[in-house]
Amino acid sequence: MITALAEIGILAWAGFEFVLRRRSDSETGSWTDSGSDHGSTRILVLSFLGCVAIASLAAVFNVAQIGVVWRIIALAGLVAGLALRAWGMAVLDRQYTRTVRSIQDHQLVTAGPYSVIRHPGYAGSIVVWAAYAFALGSWLAGIVVFAVLMAAYGYRVRTEERLLTGVFGERYRAYQRRTSRLVPFVY
Repeated sequence: MITALAEIGILAWAGFEFVLRRRSDSETGSWTDSGSDHGSTRILVLSFLGCVAIASLAAVFNVAQIGVVWRIIALAGLVAGLALRAWGMAVLDRQYTRTVRSIQDHQLVTAGPYSVIRHPGYAGSIVVWAAYAFALGSWLAGIVVFAVLMAAYGYRVRTEERLLTGVFGERYRAYQRRTSRLVPFVY
């Protein structure tokens, strides 16, 4: 039952791409690197595929198992991560793009979760994926998945922040000074 709920959770994470995307025009919906993505989307997709393999293999081979209580706690974390990602996507609305790019009439969004952290969708995704691996039953897979996605999203964040600094200049630098990247008041 817990495994099935974890699988539903990761499918919901993927489904957000379709449900919460307000516009699917060529500008925001494109998978093409406009030059500013620097391969970060490709790195994320490969990381997600690797994380599915890591979590699934650890579950199949019962690697570093955790108890049912911890798996239930992980499911709660997965739901919290989904909520954070959905909130961030909803607030970004038409600013949400598949790849790192500047769009026509680009606005700096600082409302909702963006008033505290600059990348709530990424933070939510990291929580979802790590919680997914823990919910499948392996503490080792959870840690490895967390590390893989921190590295992949770390690259994505640096890439995106270079673009946003170029687009918004001092406004973005001031925003960076008053917010955290992924964890409120910490990082």
